[in-house]
Amino acid sequence: MLQSGWLCVQCMATLPTQRRRGGATVVLRALARWATERGAAGLHLAVTEENAAAGEFYAGAGFTTAHRYSYWTLR
Repeated sequence: MLQSGWLCVQCMATLPTQRRRGGATVVLRALARWATERGAAGLHLAVTEENAAAGEFYAGAGFTTAHRYSYWTLR
């Protein structure tokens, strides 16, 4: 979703059998190119701290932590 000059990448996932093959990199680069062509200032996304593999992937792609937040549930 492109909003207020930013592309928000949501719910990006890779099938376990397809991980570490470069597919996520191709998709993320294509999204960045698409957003840039439409005047986006940048991209942002959310990933849980428990998802270390995704965190490493996004850090390798140039993303840095901007904010931290907590999920709350009512049981």
